Amino acid sequence: SLQRIKRPIMKLKLIIYSICLLHILTGCNEPVRIDPVQKEQEVLAASNPSEYEEDGETIKDYYRSDRTPLIEWVQQDTATLSYPFTSFIQNEYVTIATSADGNLRVYTWDTGDGGTMICWGNIIQYRSGKKVKAEHKSLYAVLHPNESGDSEMDFGSHIDTIKTLYTDNGQAIYLVDEYFRESGNLAYTGVMALNIQNGKLKEYPCFNKDGDKIASIGTEHTISDWYFSTNLGEGWDWLNRYDTANQDLYMPVTNDMQSFTDQYQVWHFDGKQFTLCGQSGPLPSCVSMSSILPGCRRPFSAISDGS
Repeated sequence: SLQRIKRPIMKLKLIIYSICLLHILTGCNEPVRIDPVQKEQEVLAASNPSEYEEDGETIKDYYRSDRTPLIEWVQQDTATLSYPFTSFIQNEYVTIATSADGNLRVYTWDTGDGGTMICWGNIIQYRSGKKVKAEHKSLYAVLHPNESGDSEMDFGSHIDTIKTLYTDNGQAIYLVDEYFRESGNLAYTGVMALNIQNGKLKEYPCFNKDGDKIASIGTEHTISDWYFSTNLGEGWDWLNRYDTANQDLYMPVTNDMQSFTDQYQVWHFDGKQFTLCGQSGPLPSCVSMSSILPGCRRPFSAISDGS
C-alpha cells in the first residue's frame, strides 16, 4: 500500500537528516588550523611595539609591548608547546626555555613593572597526560596554587634554561635555571628541580643537603660586582652549568659581601639524587678538585653543556 511505501522513505529522510546534522556538529568541534608563521607575525603586529630610527632604518622595540596576544595564543593552541617561535626570539619579544623531551616550556618577559625589583611575566606550559596545560602565572604560583599571589615570590622569575635529566628508572627531572632581581643591587640565581607527577607540575626534592631532600639550591648575590668586574658578566658562563658526561652541577659560591668568588660547589647526580661533593676553584677548562668529600669520585673534566 501507499502507507507502506511512505514509511521507508520517511526513515531514509530521517537517517540522511541525522547524518547531516552530525556532520555539522562535529565540524564545529574540529580545531581551527593555524598557520604559525602568519600567526606569529600577527601577534607581533598586535603587540604595539615602540619604534625608533637608527642609521636610516626603523627599529621596532618590543620591551614594553603588549604580551596579551601571546598569552591568548599559547593558552588556546596546544601546538605552541612545540612551535619554535623564531620571530619572537629574533625580535626579543619573549625568552623561551624548553625541556629536551618537549614536555615543559617556560615563557619569560620583562613586564617593565616592579621598579628596581623586576617583575617578570611568565607562562608555564607543560604536557599533562594527553592534554597540554598553559598557565599565565609565575612558576612559584603554579607550584603553590593555594598561597597568596601578593608575595614577592610571585614577581616571577627569568628562566632561560631547562636541563633535562633522567633517573635510573627513566623518570624525567627538569632543572630550571631561575634568576630573581630583588633590588637595585641584589639578585638570586639558582636551580629548581621539577617533574610531572599524575599530570601536575611538581617540585622534585632531589638535592641531599645535610641529610634533608630539597628541590632547589642557589645563592643571593650583588649585581654590580658580578657584571661590572667581569665585563657585564663575561667569564661567568659556567654558573649553574651541568656536566652531562660526569653528571655534575656547578654552583657559584659567594663571600661575606655576597659577591661571587672564583669558587664553586660541585653537586653530583647518581641517578637518584644530587649530593654535594665539594668546593674548589677557580674553574679553567680542566682542573682537579682540591677537596673531595667521602662518597664522591674523581677529579672532574671539562664542562659540557647539559642545557
